[in-house]
Amino acid sequence: MAVFKYPVFVNKQNKGEVTRKLPKSDRYDAVIFNKLFSYCKENYQLYNLIFVFHPNTDLRIIEMSKSCDIKTILLD
Repeated sequence: MAVFKYPVFVNKQNKGEVTRKLPKSDRYDAVIFNKLFSYCKENYQLYNLIFVFHPNTDLRIIEMSKSCDIKTILLD
């Protein structure tokens, strides 16, 4: 007889529900992204670093990463 540690059939997955989406204008915070890009410049070799962005990413973020010499890929 097999003993299972985990339930085989689960009615509801344990996925977190998104209760609130931020308005598009609140998603871009230049200070936070500048900190991220500065950290990457200081701690990584930029020629090995590629940021992958989803299609709805604010273009200002993508342009900011390109201006910091970080390679980018924008998904369709």
